[in-house]
Amino acid sequence: MNTQQNHASILIVEDNPLVLGIHADMIRDIHSEPDMAATGHGALLQVRQNPPYRIIFMDIGLPDIDGIEVAAQIRALELTGHRKAVIIGLTGLDIADVEPECLAAGMNLVLTKPIS
Repeated sequence: MNTQQNHASILIVEDNPLVLGIHADMIRDIHSEPDMAATGHGALLQVRQNPPYRIIFMDIGLPDIDGIEVAAQIRALELTGHRKAVIIGLTGLDIADVEPECLAAGMNLVLTKPIS
């Protein structure tokens, strides 16, 4: 768990280790060390235990809880005092098929993978 002093304020939630590594390297290129989670439960744990995140990159297709539900749960947690994070949904699906549901759950933006 990070302390307030070294907290990156960026969380990447991705179940594919290769994609997670690529996204983390992209964040490191802008001189920030992201926190990472491979499951929806892991993401919720990170959000509860760490100082508020400014940006959360959320894979929509997670193995335990889908990213849409995780985003909705994060928004519910924010009602209890957490600062509101920017949640960016990441999907390999056609955005038109998932974007309305993602935005309704509280995501700010949905992008298709791979991210460049």
